[in-house]
Amino acid sequence: MGGLNRPSYLGLFYLAKLVRGGAWWYAKIPPLTAIIYALLLIRPPQAGAAFAILLGILWSLGSLFSFGYVVNDVFDIVEDQRVGKLNAMAQKRPWQRAFLCSLFFAAGFLPWLWINFGRFAAVLLLVNYGLPMAYSIPPLRLKERGLLGIVADAIMVHALPTLFVSLCVCRLVAGFGRTSLQLTIMATAWALFFGLRGILIHQIQEHENDSRAGLRTMAVRSGPDCLRRIGRVCFFFLEVPSQIVLAVMIFPFAPAVLFVLILYAVFDIARHKTWRMSFDPVPTARGTYITLADFNEVWLPLSIAVSLGVRKAPFLVLLVFHFGLFYGDIKKRICEVVALVSEKKKRLRTGRT
Repeated sequence: MGGLNRPSYLGLFYLAKLVRGGAWWYAKIPPLTAIIYALLLIRPPQAGAAFAILLGILWSLGSLFSFGYVVNDVFDIVEDQRVGKLNAMAQKRPWQRAFLCSLFFAAGFLPWLWINFGRFAAVLLLVNYGLPMAYSIPPLRLKERGLLGIVADAIMVHALPTLFVSLCVCRLVAGFGRTSLQLTIMATAWALFFGLRGILIHQIQEHENDSRAGLRTMAVRSGPDCLRRIGRVCFFFLEVPSQIVLAVMIFPFAPAVLFVLILYAVFDIARHKTWRMSFDPVPTARGTYITLADFNEVWLPLSIAVSLGVRKAPFLVLLVFHFGLFYGDIKKRICEVVALVSEKKKRLRTGRT
């Protein structure tokens, strides 16, 4: 049996590398599942219906992000070659690149064959497919249009997908009542704000490579220091307030979210005060801890998924499914917390002796 499954496993692994799945699966998808779970709590459907909705949305999102990264790689081949950066599309023939783009474009709308998310959601998805092309393809190529490129990235990667999943769930489950619409608006604004900080951090950390490649991103034009200042303003005055408001709005349906956010804030303060780790909401070094990233990617969706399971026992299957989908990142974040606590205890014991 293992031998029969091996080719399929290798095929999936190759496909994940081809579409740079590691760059978006753990970072972009979990916050979107959090919004799905939150809206499901407003008017919980049967677990089977919720599972079908989740699968359909995840299929469309996976196709959308795969399309976006393939298109970006296709039109970054020359720039990546200048800095010796690996580009999966460089080895593909033009017809193969066109085929992949067409495949992921068509795949995004495939769920409509078994579940009707509505015309407006389909139009929104179509717009979201157009943005990566506007972002990457000359002569428009928004990624080299300064602030416009920053905003376009945050919209196409975070804000529009959040609005898309919200409309899908509202149409089929939550309805378009006052609560669900307010939550949709707030979630979309929150996604836009943390998306802005995310692309600012990305451009800062890629500044050197982009400069050598000849890309005219905002970081290259204005310098990393300018983007760091913008990122800090975005973090303190937009992202953090919207994160708190969102948690308060979800609180009546999932009280655990607000408590987990408070616990996270306390632990984050301890991380910087007790463990003497530097606090920087816009870090310049790759691999550096990013404040609120692990909350949005792990603890937020998990806490809402747990609330769903407590509300209706059949949804515990959904919790197990979520844990399985994002097991690698969940395990990594838990191990980081355990390592920090263990290190602190070791230091205390060493100090006493």
